[in-house]
Amino acid sequence: MTKKHEVANVDQVQGERSLSKVNVLGFGANIDVRDIRLPRIELVQAMSALAQDGSFKPGQLVNNLTKQALQEPVEIIPVFVTKSAILWKPRSEGGGIIYKTSNFDDPSVKEDVQWHGDEKPKATVYINFVCRVAGEAMPLIASFCNTSQKTGFNLLSMTAMTGCAWNYKYVLSAVKKENANGKFFVFDVRMGKPTTPEEKADAVALYKQVSTLDSIDTDYEGDTTTEAASPAGATEAPKEF
Repeated sequence: MTKKHEVANVDQVQGERSLSKVNVLGFGANIDVRDIRLPRIELVQAMSALAQDGSFKPGQLVNNLTKQALQEPVEIIPVFVTKSAILWKPRSEGGGIIYKTSNFDDPSVKEDVQWHGDEKPKATVYINFVCRVAGEAMPLIASFCNTSQKTGFNLLSMTAMTGCAWNYKYVLSAVKKENANGKFFVFDVRMGKPTTPEEKADAVALYKQVSTLDSIDTDYEGDTTTEAASPAGATEAPKEF
């Protein structure tokens, strides 16, 4: 494993991390990191609102905050990874989020994310990578769950085996699949080139900002990766652990 180039940087970061106010010109003193939601890389599906209104085609990767297509090939540099779980209210009951949490030690969460034979877990587990994305001015979250969860674990394994999350760039794409329920798209990922010293320095700076957060917050409204996903326009506030 190629740890020798990054160990010193990571040790330095560990000693400097602190939860701070948002360091952005024009922001008041009472605005902090908990008020900010990072944009997510949305994989457009046939039932996505972005496809239904004709803005994008299924299989496109979009910044869900700016509603702009990502530059292809979509090249990412992972900076920080964490897991979260969401318990969705079924669509038949109106949809929405019952709770979302990153606390997997909570007994009720442990139960909700367990498989029971062929019965799927009640809660959906998300593997969330905060990334730099080529052509984007802001960091985005690449979030993997359900049919894309295997890709998320593949990316997690590749970053772990190369010694540091940001030692390499990775290329994110969409692959069409089909099952008894119809056609849909899943994420795919492959390793790219090593990052440059400048890209590593930028990754360290971003890591300092996001690694202090108790959880990485993003907007899952419109997510169509689960049958119980939130409908567009849902306003129910989720329970936080």
